[in-house]
Amino acid sequence: RFINSIKSNIHCFPASISWIVAQVFQTLTKGNKLPTGEVRATCADLIFALFICPAICDPEPYGITSDVPISHIARHNLMQMAQIVQVLAISQWDEIDPKLRDLYGRFEKGCMSSFLDCLVEGVGEEVPIMGSSQFQNAARSTVLLTHAQLNILVNCLRNASTSLDDKVPGRKALQELLVCMPSDVGQGHDNHLSALSTSP
Repeated sequence: RFINSIKSNIHCFPASISWIVAQVFQTLTKGNKLPTGEVRATCADLIFALFICPAICDPEPYGITSDVPISHIARHNLMQMAQIVQVLAISQWDEIDPKLRDLYGRFEKGCMSSFLDCLVEGVGEEVPIMGSSQFQNAARSTVLLTHAQLNILVNCLRNASTSLDDKVPGRKALQELLVCMPSDVGQGHDNHLSALSTSP
């Protein structure tokens, strides 16, 4: 049930991360310099060891559970589950410890490697755009940034937009938005506050 839940919620996996993993996979497999199994194991390590498994072991910082206390026993069980998920993800390419074969033999073969396949092969070369109704509860319309962070973000987007190909979805819309932005994003707001404070 736990594994099926992960697979059925693949649409909630961050599109930007899955795009990055797909690009890593395509780059490493070009020219057949590395075995496909080794490349897939590398991608699995990126996804599970650095993203999914930490969220399983310690769900509170990731916003998965905020009001439910996790006991030491429950946390230990979560750590074991994360280890099982990670091993299952690379079981097709890495040999399983003979002592644990009975345990992993109870799971459907390829149950987690199919999840990896969806990420590395199903993304393509474009970053997916959230438009489906299934993302309505996962989308964010606001963000809290300092003045300095906002300027860094806008400057980063300006630099990135100039190097984007014309065929990239959303490029034109992004550039139209950036044209309307002042060079110092918070300057207009600061001037407005200054005018209010000096008015009688």
